[in-house]
Amino acid sequence: MDVGSRRSFWRMIRQFGHEGRTNAFATHHLQEADEVADCVVVINRGKAVANGPGATLQAAVARRRARRARRNRLGPADGSVVRASPCA
Repeated sequence: MDVGSRRSFWRMIRQFGHEGRTNAFATHHLQEADEVADCVVVINRGKAVANGPGATLQAAVARRRARRARRNRLGPADGSVVRASPCA
């Protein structure tokens, strides 16, 4: 997406949020989603593997990465579920 289209997209998403609308979109950036969403759903291989507020998911991912680093097992994702507070 070019810069102008990207700005227009995020402006529209923010406006929809202020109007109380539900939005669904895909992004690879959890922080970006957290800026405009009350609830974030992480989908891996077609399955919802986590949901909750973006900041909660980011903290859960950071804890999990730290545990994996301590075990020295930094490999591909194992497909397990990240625990977080579910969206209401």
